[in-house]
Amino acid sequence: MLCGMAQSYLMLLASRMSVGAAEAGGSPTGVSIISDYFAPKERSSAIAIWYSSATLAVIVTFLFGGYVAQHYGWRATFLFAGIPGLVIALLIFFTLREPVRGARDLVIEGATERKPLGMKEGFAYVLRRRGLLHCMAGIILAAVTVSAMSIWTVTFLTRFHGLDIARAGVVAGIGLGLFGSFGGIAWGFIADRLNSGLRGFQPGRIALMCAVTTFLAVISGVAAVLAESTLLAIGLMFIYAMFKTAHNGPANGLLLTLVGSHVRGFSVSTLQIGTSLVSWGMGPLVVGLLSDSIGGLESLRWALALTLLINLWAAAHFIIAARHVASDVGRTQEP
Repeated sequence: MLCGMAQSYLMLLASRMSVGAAEAGGSPTGVSIISDYFAPKERSSAIAIWYSSATLAVIVTFLFGGYVAQHYGWRATFLFAGIPGLVIALLIFFTLREPVRGARDLVIEGATERKPLGMKEGFAYVLRRRGLLHCMAGIILAAVTVSAMSIWTVTFLTRFHGLDIARAGVVAGIGLGLFGSFGGIAWGFIADRLNSGLRGFQPGRIALMCAVTTFLAVISGVAAVLAESTLLAIGLMFIYAMFKTAHNGPANGLLLTLVGSHVRGFSVSTLQIGTSLVSWGMGPLVVGLLSDSIGGLESLRWALALTLLINLWAAAHFIIAARHVASDVGRTQEP
């Protein structure tokens, strides 16, 4: 809300930095709490529903935010976005209860409860687990393309398909928000279904499924930005949206199972730093730099297509993770 009342660039920058600093604690604490509410075979769907809040918020941002910005200005948009946070903060404070730490983890024979690790020991813990490292790398790289498409979709639709800002916002809201939420939640339940059979929890399956969905996101996303027909481009964008965050629930649910409760918050916060700095920090910038380098009327289209290819790199990490995650699960309580 302070962003909407900023009277200078420095005040806007400081307010935006405060937003980032405050919300940074959301994911590490939120997903850690979820892992104590849900068992490993239920975490993919639970985390997918959790992350769908971000894609559902895209609907609000593009549909209502675009309308408010066009008719009442950007300041009103910031105020509109901030008010619900005050209400939700009170709701969380008075209703959310702390679960028992590690109560829903896999039972490892001979494991004992461990004290939380310090930063140095936490980094050592993460670096010794190859499956965990490759899983984190896959999540970070896949998020690069998500951030790039989220930031540049409206510009792409207005520049290449002649939509005004309000209509482009509606398309982006429905596509990236509604279809993105549906796809993310659906793939979360599919992942849990894969682990509900006679063989029980199979972490390698989850990693391979993440590789498949990130690959399908490349195919549908590139086809969407290269399509000449507006209707075809929008339809393909909706399909892309169902795959773009399909890995979120399964991959993050797997990550929570690969680490013990004594280092879970640290692991998630480390991943959050990576996604904030690399994914959301670099994704939109990469598109801009590529567009400027390519030049010409088609530069943004090809910049988006090339950026989407980063998902192939992410898929490779998920494939490698599938080879090591089973052994990592058995070492969750090791120092």
